[in-house]
Parts: sequence; C-alpha cells; structure tokens
Amino acid sequence: MPKAFVPSRRWGYVALAGALLLPLQAEAHGGGAAAVLVRLILEIAADTLRHGAPVPGGPAPAPVPVLIPVSPSPPTEIPLAQDRNPSQLRGQDLLHVPPMTPSPLLVRDFTRSFYTLVGGSAAEATGLMQQDGIEDPAPSVSAGLVGVLTSQFGMRDAGAVASVDAPPAAVPGYVLEVITTHWELKSVSINPLHIVYGMRHYGIYYHAKFRLLSRKDGSVMSMGYCDESPAVKGAPTYDQSLADGGKLIKDMLRTAASGCVSDIGGQYFHIPKPLAAD
Repeated sequence: MPKAFVPSRRWGYVALAGALLLPLQAEAHGGGAAAVLVRLILEIAADTLRHGAPVPGGPAPAPVPVLIPVSPSPPTEIPLAQDRNPSQLRGQDLLHVPPMTPSPLLVRDFTRSFYTLVGGSAAEATGLMQQDGIEDPAPSVSAGLVGVLTSQFGMRDAGAVASVDAPPAAVPGYVLEVITTHWELKSVSINPLHIVYGMRHYGIYYHAKFRLLSRKDGSVMSMGYCDESPAVKGAPTYDQSLADGGKLIKDMLRTAASGCVSDIGGQYFHIPKPLAAD
C-alpha cells in the first residue's frame, strides 16, 4: 500500500527551488495562471519551512480557547415580578412624569408622491398639529396606566413629579414614565392582495415606551413598550383623515392610546386585557 505524502522541510526546499524557476516560465508565457501557481507554491514552501511537517497519527494540538469579553446589553423589557402581589403594592404612592415633547407627528401621503410610494421618508406635520390641536397620546397612556395600576393593585395616585431622573427620594412608592417614540399617519396596508384599498386608506401607527421605577432606590421595577397598528377595515381616506379639524386623526390617536394601555397592562403587569382596557 503506497504511503501517504507528508510534507517535510526537504520538500519545502524542493518547492522553493521550483518556485524560483517558475517565474522564468511565467514571464515567457505572459504570466496569468503560471503567476498564480508561483504564488501558491511559494506560500506552501514558506509554510512548510516555518512549521515543519505534521507527525502522522500524532495527537492533535489542544484548541486554545479565545476569550472575547462581551458586555451584556441592558434589557429593554422587564415585566413586573410575579411575586409583587397586590398586598405589597397596596397603599404605595404612584407618581407620574409629565411626558416630554415628542418628535412631531409624521404623515406619509402615498397618493401624492411616487417617492413615498416606494418607501420615501414621511413629512413632519408640525403645522397640522398646531392648526388642528393634535396632541401627543403619551399623557393619555400615562393616565390610563395610572388608573389601571391604582385600581388593580390598590396604589395611590400621588400626582406628578418633575423628572424621573431626579435623585431617589429614599421613600416608598413608584414613578411612572411614558414616552412616545413614534407616531405616524400612513397607509393601512401595502399588501399586494389589497394594495389598491390599503394604499388609499390611512391610519395611525403608534409606538411608546414606559418605565416604572422605585422611588426608594431608583431601580427599574418594570419597563417595556407598546406597538399599535390601525385596523385595515373601515379606515378613512387621506382627505377624510384631515377633514373637520383632524377629527378622525384625534379619534385614531385615542384608539391607539387605549390599545397601548391594554397591551402594557396585559404584557408587563399581568392584568387581563378586558380589565386593562377599561
């Protein structure tokens, strides 16, 4: 049975000598594949001379572990711990932070611009907000969550506090913060199955995040977000949405705020949705 070829230093010198002669042939034939072969042989020769030949049947070197330090990402969702039953929260003060001013409402009119039709950026509707008195839903979400938490856990609504970033008060109680992260009026659907209807009818897309912090030490008791999308059926057209002082936009924003309260109450505070929606 023929022996398997095992590279050694002797073969490395042979390969190196051959590689030194091949450039003459490569030049005579105009380079190309011969030049690539020269480079490959030189790499093999250099590697063999550097490391020597492996020992057939010898033990493989043990792999060296590579330790890569990884900084854990901070959590973005923390449901209220199940062991915090109503008796532990009953009678505790619950303050809320007046929501900060969000970025303006965005409007993406698919019927008036091919650029937006193919995914272009939406326009800020600052003028529309001022003209029709369209307001950020975050205060409604915050008030809804305060109502749910006080009724379900027996907490006491203690009013507003200036900032959630203030030093901990070292007293019992909690602070609730709600922030709108995105709100937009745009087409209810771009599904090809009903694209004609979907592109001509509009709804509110609403995203918000919240935090519930301990006043005693500033620790996060619960945090998360809501992501509300409009119903496709019965959605108004673009002109209908803006008509009558933006009445339908305001209605849709109230619906989005109510859905946000329900979703946060159910997902993060373990409250049945029919109760959280009240």
